Amino acid sequence: MKTGMTTGMKTMKRNGLVILLALMLAIAMPLMSSCKLLSGLTGGSSEDVQSQNGSQQTSQENQNASGDQQDNSQGTVVTGSDQWPADVMGGLPVPAAKVTAIFKDETKKEYVVTFAEMELASAEGYAVSFRNMGFANDLDVITADSIMISGTASSGAKAMFAYSVSEKSGTVTYIHEPEAVVSIVESIDMTDADSWPANFLAGVPELQGKITYVSYDGETNVIVDLSYVEKADFEAFIETVKQAGFTIDADESKSTDGINFSAYNEADDWFYSDLSYGDEPNPNNTVRIEMYKAG
Repeated sequence: MKTGMTTGMKTMKRNGLVILLALMLAIAMPLMSSCKLLSGLTGGSSEDVQSQNGSQQTSQENQNASGDQQDNSQGTVVTGSDQWPADVMGGLPVPAAKVTAIFKDETKKEYVVTFAEMELASAEGYAVSFRNMGFANDLDVITADSIMISGTASSGAKAMFAYSVSEKSGTVTYIHEPEAVVSIVESIDMTDADSWPANFLAGVPELQGKITYVSYDGETNVIVDLSYVEKADFEAFIETVKQAGFTIDADESKSTDGINFSAYNEADDWFYSDLSYGDEPNPNNTVRIEMYKAG
């Protein structure tokens, strides 16, 4: 009976670990390339790296502190060095452990440090430091045999701490915040294709923007198309039109696509305007205006 219970407890523990690892996989997808590279360059898993480093400790004592480097298109793996790479780890505290390998992807600004010989009390203290730095908002899980914490700072930087209680080893990962994307504003030719129909309807001013099309239908109707119209300018334009008396049977609507307004005045003149939002990052808001003179 005791054997059966022991087997069941081991099964439950193993299933719990599987679930935990699945959660970590969902949180740590950006880190998978690092793990694959560590495995590919060392011929085994990150645990293998730690084992190999342990068995070769005597020979490594005679190596340069910078360790051995293996490079490929994905990044660099440094083994044989116990130096914590403070310059690239975003101010994360130095763990009370032995550094066994360092992965560096300078293109993605992604860095992974594997370590060994960390006592549980040190790991628990390190986890507290992670939480205090705001890196526990994505994942914060502690089990009998593991500590896994991951988070994203307001700047966009990401960090993860993974620790195995039984192995006294794990990884610390830091991914720097994304570089700011600078929007390049192209020079725009704002030369009008035609002239604004000045004084066509009393009180209707010229709208700021680039006139691209003007079409008259006799002396009573005109259509004007414009590009590169600022939303604030259009809204101020509509308010001026309202003050000019275009408030009868008014119809105004706003949506994620734009702004629409139409109305009559006391003389039964009709005014219509429609603003359509352009796409970012350099929006080209377009406007169509129709004016009808009752005569």
